[in-house]
Amino acid sequence: MKNKKSKFFKTIPEVLKSDTSDSLKQIRSVSIENQYWSNIFKQAFDEMPHDFTELNKSILRISKLKSNMSIANDLTEGISLNVRLSSNGALTRFKLVTPKLINILNGKGLNVALITSSLGVQK
Repeated sequence: MKNKKSKFFKTIPEVLKSDTSDSLKQIRSVSIENQYWSNIFKQAFDEMPHDFTELNKSILRISKLKSNMSIANDLTEGISLNVRLSSNGALTRFKLVTPKLINILNGKGLNVALITSSLGVQK
């Protein structure tokens, strides 16, 4: 049994105080990736015939799945994305428009093979 408590999560001051913080680099990288995909999804929703402003607002995070995280990536060529949404209603609406969204993104030359969606935690 360890005498020291191992900390899985770091506090914000601990992350900011470290000079070469890998955690800070990872947070920054995830934030940049999320912003990139959010902008692309906003443009794609603008091309759709109906107003999807509220659906776009309910997206919490968009991340690109790594190739070793999914069997589907081994079976298909292209980008696999995971979208986290804020409510069950938004999740259902998003699943209905996912095929059209993939067509629009592929029309822009992004080669998206798969978009998975799930309910994110929002407090």
